[in-house]
Amino acid sequence: MTPLDALSEALAQRVADLVAEKLRPARPPKEADRLLSLGEAAAMLGMTVAELRRRAHKLPFTVKLGHRTRGFSLRGIQAWIERGGER
Repeated sequence: MTPLDALSEALAQRVADLVAEKLRPARPPKEADRLLSLGEAAAMLGMTVAELRRRAHKLPFTVKLGHRTRGFSLRGIQAWIERGGER
């Protein structure tokens, strides 16, 4: 390998490293939201299942899945807690 080939290879590697660094996201990608069951959400909120069931229709993170079926957004609960949502 000639000195020119070595220089060319080193330059190509440096350019590839810089491009990869620019394409890397600044922060890690957000975790996808997932729906929690009634029991999981109640435990996270420090409520009983019965209390959460009674209040579900008033809470912003409740997702209606069917006629009497609800799910609870994990990210919605986290945001609600950060905003100081009442427990």
